[in-house]
Formats: sequence, structure tokens, C-alpha cells
Amino acid sequence: MQPVKLYIRTTDETGKRSYTVANLKKQADDGVYCLRVTVNGKRRWKSVGRSLKGALISKANVELQILEGKPVTFYGLKPRPIVWEGSAPGAVAPTKPEKKPTLAQMQQKWIAAVVME
Repeated sequence: MQPVKLYIRTTDETGKRSYTVANLKKQADDGVYCLRVTVNGKRRWKSVGRSLKGALISKANVELQILEGKPVTFYGLKPRPIVWEGSAPGAVAPTKPEKKPTLAQMQQKWIAAVVME
């Protein structure tokens, strides 16, 4: 598995940016968390925000994409909602969207409506 590393990008007084490995035990006071991962043989950086918790969720999502064999998507990286039925008041399991009717079903419905008139 290709490693996914979490860094923090800070800017000094002169405006120069530097990357250092993030401390996973405490939130940094300033800086932006970034992921470093190899995609299609190229090393890529992805900013994932100022929150350590959000950065760790983004890191886990990228690692999950790699483990599942899916292509790593860098743009539109958002934490997946985690829903456990009964875990919190009002929490429900996700439902599948209803299937759209086929063209043949729509034609039959239209013919039935026309015949009834």
C-alpha cells in the first residue's frame, strides 16, 4: 500500500512555506494540514484544512480508497458521513434511492391514462 502521510504547512514572517510531519496527538495553533500521497506515480499534496480531526478523517478516506482499489480522488475530498442506527437520537440507517421507472413502464402508464379518458 502506498503511504499516506499527514503534514502541517506553516508560513514564516517572510512568507516562506514549510512542511513538517504533523503531531497526531495535539492540534497545531497555526498552519494548514496537508496530505502527501502518490497518485499514478506522482507525489501530490492536498490541503485538508486547519482541524486535526478533519485531517485525520480525510487521511482515513484516502487510505480506504487505496485499500478498496478505487482511484484516489483528490478534488472533492470530504469526510464520509458515518451513521449507525440507534447510535444517537434521531440517527437512522441510510436508505437507497428509489429506482426511476423505465421507458417501457412510463409508456404503459401513459397508455393506461389515455385509455381511461
